[in-house]
Amino acid sequence: MKRNYELHVFKILSLAEDIRKKRARQDSYHRINSDEIYQSFFQTHTCYDVMPKSGKVLLLDTKLSIRKAFFSLVYNNVRAALVWHAATSSTIGLLTISDFINLLIKFYDAKCKSMETLETFSILEWKEELQQDQSATKIIHLSPEDSLYKAILTIINRKVHRIPIIDPVTKDYCYLITHKRILKFLYLYIYDLPQPTFIHKTLDELKIGTYDGLIMFCLVSLT
Repeated sequence: MKRNYELHVFKILSLAEDIRKKRARQDSYHRINSDEIYQSFFQTHTCYDVMPKSGKVLLLDTKLSIRKAFFSLVYNNVRAALVWHAATSSTIGLLTISDFINLLIKFYDAKCKSMETLETFSILEWKEELQQDQSATKIIHLSPEDSLYKAILTIINRKVHRIPIIDPVTKDYCYLITHKRILKFLYLYIYDLPQPTFIHKTLDELKIGTYDGLIMFCLVSLT
């Protein structure tokens, strides 16, 4: 009975602390420049805050063939998977849909490599083929305690679509942070935040998007 009471008190204190932190953040938002609201919002929230309560983690061994790797992504309805190297017991990379497209482009005109040959490649062999013309880089990852602002800057500066979030102590993979997840998290709080002046302007006024030099294709039906 005493243990249940202590647990109940702990939950109340935790809830009160969360409310206090939320109010402190809300007060700080009203004291800063309105055009810096979103920047401040992302600086005061961490990658841990956007972590889903449940999710699917796909981990592929480097010895797995390309064909099986592709169908693994399709069957699990995911766009990326971590690549696990058993020899070193570590994650050495990220396999995405873009990798499949890059390989098809690379070997489109290569007569010595048939599709059957490419399908028997292991993930490790495939990665080595793709990196022959590129400098080897260490996998980009962030900690759950890193701010969302840092995550956004990393995505922009490194020109990537997703970044693994890995616990720095246990080295466990937590989830993948993406543009979509960050925007979805912002949407949950957007009506509680002061409105910046630029939010009421049009895309054309803010010069967001591409308006010149567009290449268009027209599909014509012969039937």
